[in-house]
Amino acid sequence: MRRAIINFKKVFLVLAGCLGWGCGASEVERGSEEGRLIFHSGFEPESTVVPRNGDDDLTGADQSVAPPNDWVEHLEGYPGFGEFYIQYQGGEVNDRYARIIPDPTASGNHVLHYWLKNPRTPHGQDQFKGRIQANVYDNTDLTEVYHKRRLYLHPDLELLREYPDGFTWFRLEELWLAAGWVDHPYPFRIALSLRKDEGDGKPLYFGVHAQKRDEEAGRWQPTVWSESNRDFEVPAGQWMTLETYYRQGDDESGRFFFAVRPEGGERQVVFDVTDWTYSPEATEPVPMTHWNPLKLYTSETLVNYVRESGGVVQVYYDDWEVRDGPPGDLPR
Repeated sequence: MRRAIINFKKVFLVLAGCLGWGCGASEVERGSEEGRLIFHSGFEPESTVVPRNGDDDLTGADQSVAPPNDWVEHLEGYPGFGEFYIQYQGGEVNDRYARIIPDPTASGNHVLHYWLKNPRTPHGQDQFKGRIQANVYDNTDLTEVYHKRRLYLHPDLELLREYPDGFTWFRLEELWLAAGWVDHPYPFRIALSLRKDEGDGKPLYFGVHAQKRDEEAGRWQPTVWSESNRDFEVPAGQWMTLETYYRQGDDESGRFFFAVRPEGGERQVVFDVTDWTYSPEATEPVPMTHWNPLKLYTSETLVNYVRESGGVVQVYYDDWEVRDGPPGDLPR
């Protein structure tokens, strides 16, 4: 018989959340109402990267925007979220780092810079991969979330267009319903990535897939659904605003929405998927237990290729906004 374990911190946060943000509401209850703002930050001064047991954390409050703007009080204090930190899983600062730096494209602005020169995350025997990712982990009853952020691929990533083979592994966001490393019988994930087809000079494009985990084989298979969008060519050296909306559901009610707006351009809906957002084998709906909203995760091969071609794999994030539901202008 399982024992009920009461997490008093979560009980307190849920009560506090009902007072500070209002208790969670489903899309049906919300109707056309805009999702409530949970947190936003432009990584401006007062937001600080600090060491955290071999990883890093973000603390402080971005004074350039109004509350909720505090990384601890508002982001981690939201009832549905657990802890936030930046994870590397190996390497030293000369291999990879996340820092808040002056925006190299605009004076007076600051951005979160991910710099990945050497793959140092173990990946099987004598193999490695590269990882820098923001973690929002140990979440509670998280069945719906929307977030918006600006992304700038460093011009060095133009080198990937000359990579002769195709690839699908260059992740920019990952949702875990539930994570494969926790004790859950039905692990499931949704991964948003850059992709490229085989051939020199081929463009980058976005892809997304949802997978179950085969625990016996120890791998993420089979794929439940997968989509690619070659209509939008992903630029390097240009800011883009990305939007993601997730809603828990089955093949008739689950939703994954992703849109992009290049700087100076129009919003383009890249994916609007109605399908499973938890394992079809699960006996009951599974919420998003873990989340990597700001991610840079790829293979040893690609990191080494860019470095050996004279560049470094690096991206910039800015103006991150998180809501408990979609904005009013998101197609429903």
